[in-house]
Amino acid sequence: MQTRLLCKGIILIKSSKNRQEGNMEKASITRGSLQVLLPLVPAISVVAWLVALVLPGGGFHLSLPTLLLLAGTILSVAAWVQYTRTISRPYPRILQRGNEITGDLEGLSQALVKVSTGDLAASVSVQAPTALTVQRGDIFPIAQLFNRLGTAILESVNGFSALTDPPCRRLCYVGSDSFAEGRMNGDIIGKLTGGQGKIAILVADIRSVNHALRRKGVLSTLAEKYPGVVTVGTADTNENTETTYQRTKEFLLQHRDLKIIYVSEGGTPQAAAQAIVDLDRGATTKVVTHDLTAETIPYLERGIIAATLSQAPFAQGYNPVIHLYNHIVAGWEPVAPRLLVNLVSINRENYRTYWEALTGGNSTSSVRQGHVSTPMERSTSGNSRVGRDERIKIAVLCVSENGFWTPVAQGAKAAGLDLADKNVQVDLIIPEASKDGILSAGTYAPV
Repeated sequence: MQTRLLCKGIILIKSSKNRQEGNMEKASITRGSLQVLLPLVPAISVVAWLVALVLPGGGFHLSLPTLLLLAGTILSVAAWVQYTRTISRPYPRILQRGNEITGDLEGLSQALVKVSTGDLAASVSVQAPTALTVQRGDIFPIAQLFNRLGTAILESVNGFSALTDPPCRRLCYVGSDSFAEGRMNGDIIGKLTGGQGKIAILVADIRSVNHALRRKGVLSTLAEKYPGVVTVGTADTNENTETTYQRTKEFLLQHRDLKIIYVSEGGTPQAAAQAIVDLDRGATTKVVTHDLTAETIPYLERGIIAATLSQAPFAQGYNPVIHLYNHIVAGWEPVAPRLLVNLVSINRENYRTYWEALTGGNSTSSVRQGHVSTPMERSTSGNSRVGRDERIKIAVLCVSENGFWTPVAQGAKAAGLDLADKNVQVDLIIPEASKDGILSAGTYAPV
């Protein structure tokens, strides 16, 4: 029944298209006639004016009819110029856009038919439309309508293609839940402020999913549990230390009673803390942030950074390697597509324990060992994807070996050491694009 109805819909679309083509042909013929006649209007007017002005009796005679004819000539020329600007010139581009939209709809219709007949990998590809720009006039609303149609079709096609894209080969996700991180920090902020006061938010990039989710997590917790906490503003920093420093100073100078600066990333909170110190506001304003790095330690010791949320970076480097190995040699499968790490709030009282664990100073620490997975033995059954003595190579793409990524890289290297006696080679790779600050899906997206 669904297939039959769908096919009826396609037939209607095609019938409508045929009627549109007939109407467009008629319009094209009419427009062609107008294009031939309209330029003649000012020419005929000029000739008539000259005949009226230069009479057979000789000499020039200016009379009321002649003046009226002259005015008519000027108006006809002005009308012709306006027609050329607002209708004649943009018309071919609008006609072309209409044909493009018709073609895109045909492609979408054909893909829908394929899906209805069992082809769940059908896809549609359209190019992003270039906006039509025309002079304001009678045809301007039509151009705007075509612009909206092109955008709507592009969004529909992208949505359809996303549903039918072939699944990637990602085994699982290992990492934190960004929204949950924000929720946890929101609770920390609420307690630090006593449920009352002003805060400001600094995000690396509000368009970035993880930073936007962290911010939303903070705001949702504050709205639910601490309505007395007021957010005075949010600023982007592009994870740049100088920008973070300047934005923090601006907030501090504008709001003398600011209690918390929330920094949604772990690369620049030390800059926010330094701005607080430089303005001598350390007794009244604190920083709440993410991750534990060498740069944040001095400010944690002084209490300027009141709390930072660790997302088990060592485990994020170690566990994926072990999971891949276990999947290859024993057919291991994750219990869920997202394997979330433990989140820990770190402050002046407990930072030493976690810093030693993260940097490997205490390799037997339960803090570190409690987050990591265990290598499995190679299976002799059909679960193994390799021979019993076959060498395995695992590549780890890491953004950097600095800051937050230091313990991540250490975790990947530690996994390589633990698997070395199992005939496994683990290579840590920092892509060249990352060194240039480019973190694109083309480099890191799963295949």
